[in-house]
Amino acid sequence: MTDGDNFWFFFSGHGIRHQEQDYLMPLDGDPEDVEHTGISTHLIANYLRSCGADNAVMILDACRSEGKKSGEGIGRQTEAEARQTGVISIFSCSPEQYSYEIEAIGQGAFTCALLEGLGIRGRCATVERLNQYLANRVPELVQQHLGRARQIPYTIAEPIDRSHLILMPQHASLSDIATLKNDAYRAQVEQDWEQAERLWIRVLAAASGQDTDAIKALQMIAVKRNAGTIPEPAQPPKPPEAPLPEPKKDSEKVATPPVVSPQPAQSSPVSSPLPISTQTPVQQYFNRSRVARSARRIPLIDQPLASQQWTRQKFLKWAGLGSAGLVTAVVGREVFKGSPLSEPQPPKDSFSVAVAEPKYTQLTEEVAEGLPLWRVDFETVTVDARGQVTERFAKQANFFKKNLGNGVILEMGKIPAGSFSMGSPDTEKERDADESPQHTVNVSSFFIGKFAVTQAQYQQLMGNNPASFKGENHPVEGVSWHDAAEFCTKLSRQTGRTYRLPSEAEWEYACRAGTTTPFYFGETITSALANYNASYIYQSEPKGEYRQQTTEVGKFSPNAFGLYDMHGNVWEWCQDHWHNNYQGAPNDGRAWLSEDKEAPRLLRGGSWFFNPRDCRSATRVSNVAGFRNLTCGFRVVCVASRTL
Repeated sequence: MTDGDNFWFFFSGHGIRHQEQDYLMPLDGDPEDVEHTGISTHLIANYLRSCGADNAVMILDACRSEGKKSGEGIGRQTEAEARQTGVISIFSCSPEQYSYEIEAIGQGAFTCALLEGLGIRGRCATVERLNQYLANRVPELVQQHLGRARQIPYTIAEPIDRSHLILMPQHASLSDIATLKNDAYRAQVEQDWEQAERLWIRVLAAASGQDTDAIKALQMIAVKRNAGTIPEPAQPPKPPEAPLPEPKKDSEKVATPPVVSPQPAQSSPVSSPLPISTQTPVQQYFNRSRVARSARRIPLIDQPLASQQWTRQKFLKWAGLGSAGLVTAVVGREVFKGSPLSEPQPPKDSFSVAVAEPKYTQLTEEVAEGLPLWRVDFETVTVDARGQVTERFAKQANFFKKNLGNGVILEMGKIPAGSFSMGSPDTEKERDADESPQHTVNVSSFFIGKFAVTQAQYQQLMGNNPASFKGENHPVEGVSWHDAAEFCTKLSRQTGRTYRLPSEAEWEYACRAGTTTPFYFGETITSALANYNASYIYQSEPKGEYRQQTTEVGKFSPNAFGLYDMHGNVWEWCQDHWHNNYQGAPNDGRAWLSEDKEAPRLLRGGSWFFNPRDCRSATRVSNVAGFRNLTCGFRVVCVASRTL
């Protein structure tokens, strides 16, 4: 196998400790003859590491308690082995815990949750999302059926970017692919060419061979390799030789089950494979870089597998009918497609934090950029770590309106000059190292969009609407940094004023609006305050509604500057190029640009798809300027000087 391939090893059964080693015990395993009848987890991990696939996964549904009976638990050696080999390892329970079978559901709690997570119900495309799903769902099932028993699964994926690998392409969102692209680009910037190559191949595979950034990156790596400027990729280690125990003496031999010849299958869920008629970009790349291999074949499915009742035994029996490639392709794309029990529910679009209705007053005596200013009186809220409203504040803000034509209005809020601490303190929960060092920035006054640019505004100026979630007052998404910059250029030409994307410092200053907490409304975030994936929590607030799409702008309470949706809804492009931290960052609010014009660009604010930690005021992500997906939008800034 090679980069881009998946290899999954799944074991369900007993584990046992023998001479300080961990063994998995199949049904016919003999606790009195572990070395001959058990399966060494050490060998499994080494074989997975040396199989050549860059996505090797070991899934163990076995107890980890040290029980009194033989065959009741494996020890910590398996966990240590997983960390050393780099294999993605998913354990059904934590050390010293049991992995429970639940009679009422006909299988183990872990396997039930695993199948849900890989299917329509969980939509867990990546290792990270599957781990999160299992960590929540398994304890829920155990508590529901067994009361106070505890079973907490977890995953070891080292290094951390392995948690971003895509397990189930049919559930992969553009956000998943974007995260993988970020990892690939960073590996490339750090000149870790092997890692960059593996990740770009993964990106291309997840995008069905249609990602131009991945194709260009792989072409560039191939050119460098052919020119001898970067080394050839390292070959995977050879599979280890299995140490054979000394044969037993006749007096020590145990009874051996009779050998039963396998019977031909009565029916097979797999029909003849369908060859791919043309080479994919992945294969073209491999040919160019002298690692050519035969075209893949994708098996067909005679009937929808989701219509069958999937138990642990049936899943294993079915998976055993084919090779690893078949299991990857079929399980990953067909098993749980269209299950009637797990279709996602339509979003409810409910908003429960009530604030005072904004009041607008035109200030005819004041003018901004040649246009009359308006004043808005509005209310903001602050919440505690439980998501409960603790304070309400009456606020005022000024803004001007620009008519883009056909009654489409762009509202630009005035941001006063001031200073703030950019980045996050070391004590902030789930912060990232790239948010350091926290530093003081002095920002001049500017105008910024009260809302992210809407589809109506984008359509009016650009003549098209690339958004996936249609709605005139929904933010436009599916736009690249180049698209956003072109919008600003056209707007500047139309108005005779300078419009541009905000600098990263301007964006964070405008978002915080004088606050120092993780979110502008306080210590945490709820689905009543923003549109994000509220299936996950940040502090001690309850889980909320995950709407699975954008919402109309202005539905939630604003910040103290009168700006809306600075947390969630869509990521917002900024001017700046990506830098790994704030060492050497400007302190005057201007954009921090790189000499490398092709360097990734900044995005801020989180989106409807992302978890709370990614919606914090300090969160920073980046992507290449040509990247588009249904989580990325933008808002514009107007500066005081007029264009020439």
